[in-house]
Amino acid sequence: MRIWMVETVLVLLLLSGACRPVPAPVTLPPVSTVIQTSIPPLQPTPTSQPAGSSPDALKACDLTLQANALRSSTVPDWSTLGIDTCYNLTFDLTSGGPDYSGSARISFTNPGSTALDDLVLRTYPNAPLLYGGRLDVTTAQVNEIDLPIDIFLEDRTAVRLPLDQPLEPGKTLVLELNFSGKLPVDFGSDQVYGTFNFASDGPVMLMANAYPLLALREDGKWRADPVLPEGDAVISRIALYQVEVRVPAAWQVVSSGREVSRAGSNNDAVIQIAGGPLREFMLAVSPTFELQQAVWEDITINHWGQPEAESSRAEVMQVAQDALSLFSQTFGPLPYNELDIIAAPLNNASGVEYPGLILVGGSLYDSRSLPQILPMVTAHEIAHQWWYAVVGNDVLQHPWLDEALATYSAQLYQLNYDPVFYQGALREYRRQVTDLEAEIGVQPLDQSVAALSNLERAYSIVAYLKGNLFFEALREEVGAAEFNAALQSYYRENSYQIASPADLLKSFEFACTCDLNEFFGEWGVQP
Repeated sequence: MRIWMVETVLVLLLLSGACRPVPAPVTLPPVSTVIQTSIPPLQPTPTSQPAGSSPDALKACDLTLQANALRSSTVPDWSTLGIDTCYNLTFDLTSGGPDYSGSARISFTNPGSTALDDLVLRTYPNAPLLYGGRLDVTTAQVNEIDLPIDIFLEDRTAVRLPLDQPLEPGKTLVLELNFSGKLPVDFGSDQVYGTFNFASDGPVMLMANAYPLLALREDGKWRADPVLPEGDAVISRIALYQVEVRVPAAWQVVSSGREVSRAGSNNDAVIQIAGGPLREFMLAVSPTFELQQAVWEDITINHWGQPEAESSRAEVMQVAQDALSLFSQTFGPLPYNELDIIAAPLNNASGVEYPGLILVGGSLYDSRSLPQILPMVTAHEIAHQWWYAVVGNDVLQHPWLDEALATYSAQLYQLNYDPVFYQGALREYRRQVTDLEAEIGVQPLDQSVAALSNLERAYSIVAYLKGNLFFEALREEVGAAEFNAALQSYYRENSYQIASPADLLKSFEFACTCDLNEFFGEWGVQP
């Protein structure tokens, strides 16, 4: 795995696994800045109604519990979201070590127009890249009939389950699974992010994608991409989650969704969790997490850290409140009523996002020689709650779409709270892009992770930095009021969906009543 050893502090935005902390900051000269904080009202936009949800999936997960994870003002009309899957998961973590077991009861309705002869599950932790652990499906049944378990892809991250009977369009099956997994201890490799990891200091268990996840169904086919050395791995549609986690009694459980109940004995605790509409489910547990809370409007912010992170918690909590306020005003309301922030042991990433939960590298909390890193990383990952958790995109084919928006959003935060740093960062992003393209030629913005990974340093510079410059230029092209209205439209119209560059273009052209095909094309985006 190629790790870009960053030369300047300003590439701290490379949050997805492309950088490590740098040894010394760059001094940025002050630049005068005009800060615009007024946000225009929402304008009427064309509607794009998603397919209806499966009644069977909605019955399989208790909607009252699902709604408990959402703000009362954002509880949706569940029937309109296009939900076809409910996950009922259990995790047994009572060993207190890196090994775990679990079960899944997955209610799935065929949303397509043709019968399905098989199901495909993703077992991401098996990938030596990014994950470095193990996840095995040990049994699979439908209607008490055992299904063959066919592992494919070289990195063992996909499992095909041939069905005994075809699943007709609109029909529902219930897939019963048992699984077991093993977390790498203290990363185990320099090719991983640490999001699936057992950190012996604590201990802290981070369990990203620790369960079998249904693969994305696209154009009538199951999609199963191998895990690549950069970027994000998971593309998933919104589903409902109900989860039971069994842990040693003294351990704290942090997750996507919201805790419904906690019970147990002197030895073990059993925690029930309901997710709301989630793109994936993240779980973290530790006996040493310390909780600090704050409230912004009706969103509870939970900060989970180790004792050594105490000195910077107040700063992170303030950034979280300010970012929630700014992004809500600028883009639209966040649906979740809880945001968990974990000061986490990470390896090749400064921060990572999940629905309702973000990881911030624990090493950043004592990086006082680089004081801008911690707020920038925090703001970037919080922005991903809008651009990934709610509005999804194909993170393998169009990685810039969410990363550029999150980078732009973090820059918007800096414009309002540290304008000198914002201006210096903008200059540095231009320099980084110019230097890269002088070496390897002008790079289209809309490239896949696979294409960018073949070019030294290109993934992070193109998807994050050039992507940010694209949105800065687009704001100049259409005007600030139209730009903000377009982002509000894009967020509103694509919530809980998988958006594309064409959806972004549609929102901006509607807001500006202009043709932006040439502008997008000049940046290498062909919707």
